[in-house]
Amino acid sequence: MMGPDIGVGVAVINNQKVLLVKESGGRNVGCWGIPKGKVDPSENIEQAALRELFEETGLHGKLIRLTGLRSDLRNDQVALFFVFTASVDSEQVPEIQDKEEISDIGWFTADEIEHLDLVSTNMSILIEGAFEGEGGLVANQGNGVVYV
Repeated sequence: MMGPDIGVGVAVINNQKVLLVKESGGRNVGCWGIPKGKVDPSENIEQAALRELFEETGLHGKLIRLTGLRSDLRNDQVALFFVFTASVDSEQVPEIQDKEEISDIGWFTADEIEHLDLVSTNMSILIEGAFEGEGGLVANQGNGVVYV
């Protein structure tokens, strides 16, 4: 029996814009989302979030708060995705670290995000929650429950 599938994402918000990365491979190729990835067995979710932020954007961040959680079942296994809001030094410039994983990086306002192809509806809800900073059950999208 496998353990739970645990992933993390980081919403960096600066000057009313969120930092997004565009997937260059996999099932979400060409879609935008926050920097994200799986938690390694030797790290906690906070360490994984900061590692993924750095691996995808080259930025060193500071976690501010837990912003959201997606809870799901995949292949009869628990799948959890934790999203943190983070800050970065405004002098840092994001740069693609692995072109096989990420094809573009950009800062987007809430209005601009509405016109992007995001990796999922849940990603849209989690990003909105990071902008608004409010808590509570947001949506049951049929493929998991999202809390922000």
